[in-house]
Amino acid sequence: MKFFVLLVVLAALFVSCFAAPKNVECGLEHSLNGDGRISCEAYIPNWTFDSAAQECVQFIYGGCGGNANRFETKEVYMCNEQHSKNGMAQDGVA
Repeated sequence: MKFFVLLVVLAALFVSCFAAPKNVECGLEHSLNGDGRISCEAYIPNWTFDSAAQECVQFIYGGCGGNANRFETKEVYMCNEQHSKNGMAQDGVA
């Protein structure tokens, strides 16, 4: 019985040490251009994780509003593509 308890504790420790941290940015709605009440006039191609489609999609960011689920390049997003294995990505650009 002691061996079983020790085994469970070690397994939990192993999982917690090697599990990638989850980043809430990719759980957010995909980033939008402002809040709909203001006009943002910049033209900045960005990438966002669309959790409904489970993929990274490109959009044009107007330069204001939005959220942290916004990445400057697809490469930045892909370098941090932990969402497909662990639920979330890292390094959003605010």
